Amino acid sequence: VRGFKLNNFIFVGGVDDTRIELANSDVVVCCSLAEASPTVVWEALSMGEPIVSTNVGEVDYIIENGTSGIVCKNRDAQELATNIEYLLLHKEVTEKIRKKARTRAKNMLDVTLIAKQHFQAYRKTMEHLTKRI
Repeated sequence: VRGFKLNNFIFVGGVDDTRIELANSDVVVCCSLAEASPTVVWEALSMGEPIVSTNVGEVDYIIENGTSGIVCKNRDAQELATNIEYLLLHKEVTEKIRKKARTRAKNMLDVTLIAKQHFQAYRKTMEHLTKRI
């Protein structure tokens, strides 16, 4: 951090309970270049935290850009910085995103919904395999 001369920016590192760190954040940033499914983004979404993320994995499928979070192009540090600054300076927008993020998480990532989708996928697979035997 010293090398970058950043103020009010904390690299958290590994933690046992992300909820504490997420709840203390003004904006959650995922700047990964490659992810299949960025867990911290889903955790932040479920807690109604404002998210700025690169477009990795299924981020652009789960997050409604500009509504339940902000999705940026990969390898565009300026776009990330601009959007982080925007959320920090526009608290009314951040509050709207918080509400939409929580709703989006309930609609897309709820454990009951995900379990049902897994069950349906397994059932279809078994039906397909049974037809082949």
